[in-house]
Amino acid sequence: APIITSYQYIPAQSIKTRVNGELVGSLKLKDPLETADSVFLGRSQGQAADTIIWFEAECGQRGSKFQALTDASTSNGGYLEIQPGNNDYNSPGDTSKQVDYHFRLSKAGNYRVYGLVRAPNGNDDSFWVRIDNGSWAKWNSIERSSSYVWDQVHDQLNGNQAVVWALSAGEHTLSVASREDGTRLDKLVISNQNAIPSGLGG
Repeated sequence: APIITSYQYIPAQSIKTRVNGELVGSLKLKDPLETADSVFLGRSQGQAADTIIWFEAECGQRGSKFQALTDASTSNGGYLEIQPGNNDYNSPGDTSKQVDYHFRLSKAGNYRVYGLVRAPNGNDDSFWVRIDNGSWAKWNSIERSSSYVWDQVHDQLNGNQAVVWALSAGEHTLSVASREDGTRLDKLVISNQNAIPSGLGG
């Protein structure tokens, strides 16, 4: 694998590391391979660290039918929304209706995904979500609101159970595909914590 010798600071992706609730590392990086990465600071041997990876939705690798639009009330001043008329109720569409987020984990574990979303009504409240080449989760019936709220990715095809991914250390890809137009996506977080974020997140 290529050896990365330089990094560029960007606000689009960040990883925060905590030990027993104390923040011991927080760095936002982008490398030439377009992956998120982490640096752990002050971690003592034998201590288990939490991993939290943040993504601004509009900064992913997106298909041509996803629009990056502006909204001053969002985390980074923008959000993603599929072009009107693109609804894929039964299965995800082609890659033009998909956005990918690449990330790297330093430790294996069980991970959850949370999204900062705006779902104004029952006809505009869903996406498809998967990690790597796994099965697509039907993230439907997101909490309806006229503002942005945090919602954990759950799968309507599995009794609306929250999805927990068992992931290895190394590189992965989180993919979000459109299901109903009108649903907005502001921010995403991948975490080995079972705790929903608050506010605009990290």
